[in-house]
Amino acid sequence: DEIHRFASDTFKEVFSKVKYRLVIGLTATLKRLDDKQTIVEKYCPVVDTIPLEIAIQNGWVSSFTEYKVYIDTDLSQYKEFNREFTEHFSFFNYDWDLAKSMLGQDGFKARIRYRDQIYTGEDPKVKSDVFKNITYHATSLMRAVKQRKEFIYTHPDKVRLAREIIKYRPNSKIVTFSATTKVAESIGIGYIYTGKDSKKKGRTTIEEFSKLSSGVINTVKKFDEGIDIPGLNVAIMLGIDSSKTRATQRAGRVIRKEEGKQVEIFIFVIRGTVEEEWYNNSHSNTSSTITLDEENLMHVLRGEPYEQYKRKPMKMTFRY
Repeated sequence: DEIHRFASDTFKEVFSKVKYRLVIGLTATLKRLDDKQTIVEKYCPVVDTIPLEIAIQNGWVSSFTEYKVYIDTDLSQYKEFNREFTEHFSFFNYDWDLAKSMLGQDGFKARIRYRDQIYTGEDPKVKSDVFKNITYHATSLMRAVKQRKEFIYTHPDKVRLAREIIKYRPNSKIVTFSATTKVAESIGIGYIYTGKDSKKKGRTTIEEFSKLSSGVINTVKKFDEGIDIPGLNVAIMLGIDSSKTRATQRAGRVIRKEEGKQVEIFIFVIRGTVEEEWYNNSHSNTSSTITLDEENLMHVLRGEPYEQYKRKPMKMTFRY
């Protein structure tokens, strides 16, 4: 089970060290974030794929409803970050891999190479100025990316709406997924389960929460896979990215089959930001999602008639 784990540098040795005639593996998320799933595919090529729709039809997962909750808010600050992002991104001809290579372990060498492409002369002052200009645009671009993400991930409306869902689902067993530990802690209700705690503390938290019939556990990435909590029936996604793998893993925490369980998944998206594109990329195979604004989210929570969001998603120029 969870055979995608055996593409790691340590676990992959099982294929060469263990004597076997056949290997059969199972996973909901073969594709890894580091793309090392090719190691598994070499020894265990895919022989069958079961789409989620078939699993639902056959009753292999719990019945669930997924809500995409649009947050309409003042974007003036975000637009300023986006303007800066576009300005610096254009310097690298909108080539993300090129821009990213300018920083990090080999960033200095990459900036030297790029400088020599831009300026082929020998004037040392011009060379120095070009190099400084490249460095300025690279660092400014990454700063703008960080500022945009922080605006999206830490937006107070997400925490406020998460608290509303928790308030209206007092008898549910709820997991929240945030982008940072700080946001997870700011929800202020229930347990905290993040990498910040020791392994012993983490085990204690999971054991205690598992025994409860209702309650809340707030997490970041540590809850994404390998954890089976009985009774989980509500998931609130405050911090998403463009990974299909992570989206599938997180949904998998709550839709595990339990008799009579009805699951709700709430995904927050700030309209008019790159988070729309992240959602589109990570949920491209989802066709039955119900899209709501804040007013109709409250109708859903109260069990009242609601209307789906009518405004079209905004198209993003860049997905980063």
